[in-house]
Amino acid sequence: MTEETFLNHDLVQVTKTRFITPGETYAVNGIISVKTTQVAEEVPSPLKEKITTLVWSWVILGTLTAIAYTIHQEIVGTLIGIFLLLMSGGIFGLKTKVPKHAVTLRTSSGEVKALESDDVEFIQQVVKALNQAIIARG
Repeated sequence: MTEETFLNHDLVQVTKTRFITPGETYAVNGIISVKTTQVAEEVPSPLKEKITTLVWSWVILGTLTAIAYTIHQEIVGTLIGIFLLLMSGGIFGLKTKVPKHAVTLRTSSGEVKALESDDVEFIQQVVKALNQAIIARG
């Protein structure tokens, strides 16, 4: 007798009785509810990263300016402009992080993040399949 499968994607599988993830299997009958959550990223110290980037940027700017000035004085302004553009892009890059999403299960013993991914659509597919499995179990 084969089990009704709601999702079978790589190492993740949702059937009427089981939710299989890499490293763990959950019994669907133990799941009270399921939802999509966004996982807060742990950033060590964004301010420290920005200050370090600024310090190194000014050191590099000073070095490039000195080299450019000794070679050809007219290109110093152009180099400074290009460097400032690149530096502002680098600082903006420190702010942009890809959020992670999770399948969060509520059971009688509490909540557990069962699966995490950068792909929000995949997480939503898993949640939909789990909801179908919960409904199918009766």
